[in-house]
Amino acid sequence: MVEEPAHSLYDAAARLGVPVFIFQEGPDVLAAQVFGEMARLTKGAHLKFAAGSTRGIRRFGDWDFPLEEMLTSLQARWR
Repeated sequence: MVEEPAHSLYDAAARLGVPVFIFQEGPDVLAAQVFGEMARLTKGAHLKFAAGSTRGIRRFGDWDFPLEEMLTSLQARWR
């Protein structure tokens, strides 16, 4: 669910100056559109958070932080 105006979120994401990685839980179509645009604007990624997410995230392994370890840690918390 997105409660803020989409343009405000786009502006805030663009000002961050870093890629934004958004992991979405649930099927909210509007949220998916807004999150996808935020990821596109920042050259980040928007992915559905579900079983198998670690396989889908491997294509982003060129960043300077342990992305797969981060995702594994998040999955462990949500079990």
